[in-house]
Amino acid sequence: MILTYWAKTLLPKIGKHITELDLSNCKALNNNVTRRILQLCLNLKKIDLSYTKISANSFRGYLISFEFILFNIESSNLKI
Repeated sequence: MILTYWAKTLLPKIGKHITELDLSNCKALNNNVTRRILQLCLNLKKIDLSYTKISANSFRGYLISFEFILFNIESSNLKI
């Protein structure tokens, strides 16, 4: 998958420069890829994960404010 390849090859090189990321409607996004993004994008200020399949497990071990993550709660599996 392109998203997995991107997370493994491109993000280690440019992740520290990413401050905003829109992954809304990304059907290929899963918990593992989301955790990898959080690990590699240390300067991330905003990420849109609305209409994705990720769960709260993606954020386990991370101190993240809810303003940081944009969700459409009705269409997400995430329970807050």
